[in-house]
This record gives sequence, structure tokens and C-alpha cells, in this order.
Amino acid sequence: LVLCTLGNGKTVIPRVKWAQNKDLLFISVMVRDLKADTVSVQLDSESDLRFSAQGKAGDENVLRLPLRDEVKQESLKWEIAARPDKWGTATFITLGKGHAHRWDLLTSSKKFKGLIDKDWTREDQNLEPTEEMVLFDDAETVLRLNEKNFNKTIAAHSCLVVAARYPWCSECKSTDQIFLKASAAAKAK
Repeated sequence: LVLCTLGNGKTVIPRVKWAQNKDLLFISVMVRDLKADTVSVQLDSESDLRFSAQGKAGDENVLRLPLRDEVKQESLKWEIAARPDKWGTATFITLGKGHAHRWDLLTSSKKFKGLIDKDWTREDQNLEPTEEMVLFDDAETVLRLNEKNFNKTIAAHSCLVVAARYPWCSECKSTDQIFLKASAAAKAK
């Protein structure tokens, strides 16, 4: 849930820009006519960022952003920009990622559509998307489950063994060969 204010006690959601490298997130939250002494930045959990600040006209800018993935709570750092841009004065927030990999989105919540932009000046342009399940691509004994085929696949099989994994997870990758052998053995029976 995000709530922001526009002047005289109204709450508004501020504009956000974000970028990343493999280990860090860079988030800029812009507030028009920012009163610097009112800025508050917190992590309510490993994946919930909270920002609040007032503008000089009394507007309350509040951002409650559910992050796409986990971050390291102790890594939170922030500072206020020396000068404003077209959306207002930026509060620069830096967060360490819980798992070092490329994020495709800052948040999966659709509530922020139109309020979050990519900050291409800070983005690591060499950060490649993680390949998903390359090892399983040619495996005849492995089915890929997704939203579209999940219910149909469950209904068609009396028993399924599911390898739920993140493509960037080294522990997940280390069990892929074991999973392939188990799926071949199960299919042979």
C-alpha cells in the first residue's frame, strides 16, 4: 500500500527512480520542495521499504514499497541530494541485495505503475539477466510448471516432484543434477 499527500495535509505517493548493480539497489525518491528535517527511511522487513517526508507546503509524501526480493536490513543508507531535479529533491537510498543477482523489477506490485522509472545513469549496463533452468531445457523427464499449465498438469499426474528454484541460487543449481537423475528414475518406473 502506498500513500502520498499533495499540499495542506493531503497524502501523496512520491516519484521513484531505481537502478542496480549485482550487489546493490539505488533508489531515488523525489519530493517537491522537500523539508529535509522530515525525511524518514526505514526497512520494515527484508523486503518492505518505507519512506516519508513533508514538502514545504505541508504535503505528506509516503511510500510503502514491497520490494521484489530480499535486501540486507543493516545495509540501508540514505542521503538528500544537493539540488532538485524535475520531480523535486531526491533522497538517495542504497540497499544491499539479499542475493546477488539482477532484479527484473523493483516491486511486483502494480500499484506503482507510472510512478517508478529506471535510472539508466546509475544502472549497471553489463548486468545480464539470469538464465533460467538451462540445464532442464533438454530434459525429457522434466515439465516446466507455470501459471497457465499448473492446474492441468496437476490433474494429469497422480504424483509430481517439483524443483522450485531461483535461477541465481547456487544451492538450487547444485541440486539440479540430483533432480534430473530422480526424475529419470521416476519416469522409468
